[in-house]
Amino acid sequence: MRKTTKTPMVRRLASAAIALGSCLALAGPAGSAGAAPADPVPTVFFGDSYTANFGIAPFNQDGDKTLCFQAKKNYPTVATRRLADKGVTLDVQSDVSC
Repeated sequence: MRKTTKTPMVRRLASAAIALGSCLALAGPAGSAGAAPADPVPTVFFGDSYTANFGIAPFNQDGDKTLCFQAKKNYPTVATRRLADKGVTLDVQSDVSC
C-alpha cells in the first residue's frame, strides 16, 4: 500500500479555494447602483464596558443610566453612523451597552 502525503494538502487547498470563492461571491455588490434604499433595520445594541467605551468622555446622560458610564461616541453610535454613510439605515430600538 502506497502512502501519499500530498492528498490531504490538496484537499485543504481545494477547500480553502472554495471558501475564499464563496466569501468573494457574497461580498460582491448586492444590487445595482440605482437600487432603492432598503427599509431601516430594527436593531438593539447591548454589551459591556468595551461596547459602551467606558472611560471615554463625554458621557451620555440621556435617560436613566444610573452607574452606567456610556460614552456619547460608543460603538453602537459609531457603527450606526458608518453604516448610514454606506447606505444602510438602522432603526435603533435600544442601546443598553453599559
